[in-house]
Amino acid sequence: MLIFANPFENILDFAKGIKTPIFTIKDLFLLGVIYLRIKFNFKYYENTTVHTFFSKIGFSKKFISLFLKPFFSGVFLENQLRTKMNKFQEVFKSFTDGNVFIPSDGINSLAQQIAKNIPKKNIILGKEVVSISIDNIVSTIDKSKYSAKIIVIAADKLNFEYLAYRKKRNLISSNFNKSKTLYFSIDDNPELKKFYLYLNGSNEGIINNLIFLRNEKYPKGKIITSITIFKSLELQQDVLAKKVIKELKLIFGDKIKNHKLIEIFSIKELINSSINHKYNLCISNNLYFCGEHCGVASLNTALKTGRLAAERIIELKK
Repeated sequence: MLIFANPFENILDFAKGIKTPIFTIKDLFLLGVIYLRIKFNFKYYENTTVHTFFSKIGFSKKFISLFLKPFFSGVFLENQLRTKMNKFQEVFKSFTDGNVFIPSDGINSLAQQIAKNIPKKNIILGKEVVSISIDNIVSTIDKSKYSAKIIVIAADKLNFEYLAYRKKRNLISSNFNKSKTLYFSIDDNPELKKFYLYLNGSNEGIINNLIFLRNEKYPKGKIITSITIFKSLELQQDVLAKKVIKELKLIFGDKIKNHKLIEIFSIKELINSSINHKYNLCISNNLYFCGEHCGVASLNTALKTGRLAAERIIELKK
């Protein structure tokens, strides 16, 4: 198991990892140059794919195969690195600006925090919206109707296009990436490092990356492992779970004990690598939209466009 750490965050782990055979001095130098260029907003060619960029800039094949490809495959959720450089630069800039974190109660806790500041009577859940009329009447599948002066469509790309432009939403674009994430509970073991991102750089097996998580809310003596895959997505859940556990035991041996499948999340409409970086959030004076599909697809874009849409509406009301 090789450890590669950010020298600006953990100099000791970086010093240990620098002796590993996965990269050359040139690889480290190039990584440093990219880090500084992007941190200070010097752009690379945005229409180039990440894979082409890694090859052309001069990284060694071993470093690309063992670190860059599995790491950024986990970030972009596609293992060919066809993602454009504008996405890479936005993500890398985030890495240079701050730490990566996972909310202890899960990513949905972000929405829950926002909801706490809104009166419950103002939030209606469990109602599928089927249409939005020109005069701002929202119709739901149970034939309820709601009116509003201003509407913001915060939905995925397919549902947004259906609601805003009446495009068919039963067609899944081939530009969308697909993945599955499996969650298992296993016995805790001090040799299983928590909150480390484990990458599969072997080009074998179906596991791309995984992480071990621990939280005081978990049963005593248990931890959770989250495993992301891009291959063998067509397998039945029980077959897939057995295959993943078998591979996990090949990697960690008898450290994996008393595993139990918690959940498998299958996502068919992940980050769309073909979307341009634009923030045109207004359809009309009373209809706006936001979401990751509005720019470089990411959670940051979803949050940013939501804020921008709100700011435009506030400005309009002045």
